[in-house]
Amino acid sequence: MGYSLDQVQKQLLAGDEGIYIQLYNDYRGVLLQHAYRFVRNQQDAEDVVQETYIRIIRNLHRYNFSCKIITWMQMIVRNLCIDLIRQRKRKPTSHFVEYIAYDNQDHPTLESLQDQHNGPEQQVLEQENQKQVLNMMNGLPEAYRDVFQLRYLSEYSLAEISSVLSLEINTVKSRLFRGKKYLRKQYDCTICS
Repeated sequence: MGYSLDQVQKQLLAGDEGIYIQLYNDYRGVLLQHAYRFVRNQQDAEDVVQETYIRIIRNLHRYNFSCKIITWMQMIVRNLCIDLIRQRKRKPTSHFVEYIAYDNQDHPTLESLQDQHNGPEQQVLEQENQKQVLNMMNGLPEAYRDVFQLRYLSEYSLAEISSVLSLEINTVKSRLFRGKKYLRKQYDCTICS
């Protein structure tokens, strides 16, 4: 473990395909933990690591040796995890809904629409509202969307988001605040129409 750039480069240039097996054996556990921090699901983390190695095999010849090999591999994992989170069509968690709901009674809150003992009509309405919230969230500018998905769909702490996205905590807070403001505005527009 801990290959020098020269070792990896020499083996690649020599056409030694054993480097792929060595990298897999040595770094699989580290990459699996890294992926799990993003997706919070063991099966998804394993799928991400598998896809990571497929991409490594396809693109190792493009590796420019400007950083440690593990750093490059972790960047691939991070990007695949963010892609996976974006693709998920999970229902928003209750605390996500609380943040964009309104406190006044002029507009119904999404919380009030989520009663576990609803009839079929109410359940359909709830599903439509959840889809609407997810669609609005997908319409967020990318910087806000990444922070929102990690915070409210993957339930990351602010410190974890800061670490994952390489942002200052204050930047994460600012993007969450601005994203909430954007969603409230979108929610107002949909209620008015």
